[in-house]
Amino acid sequence: DVTDVQRVRLGLTGIGTGIDLVAGLVFKRLRLQLMQQVRTMPTDLLISRSVGLILGLLVANLLLAPILLLPLAGANTCEPEAHPLDIGDIVQHLLWKEMNSHPAGGSTGDQK
Repeated sequence: DVTDVQRVRLGLTGIGTGIDLVAGLVFKRLRLQLMQQVRTMPTDLLISRSVGLILGLLVANLLLAPILLLPLAGANTCEPEAHPLDIGDIVQHLLWKEMNSHPAGGSTGDQK
């Protein structure tokens, strides 16, 4: 019983080691090829690709922020009467708070 567990552990260790060695050699070769391509690439092409990568990552980051504010469907399965807040509820709350925080005369309440 104990030897079976040790054999399984030894077998999995060997398989993992083999996969890691192959993956290491493949990625090392890919890295060397990429470095050779970058060294032979014209400077203006390298700069334009770098700027394009930076702008693409910036746009992706800016597009991700509103997506994270969207409610998840089925997130509140245990409480059906409760609903998650979405961006519309937040904006409406902030506008309502701003509209009701000042008197109708436009004064901010600093006058005595």
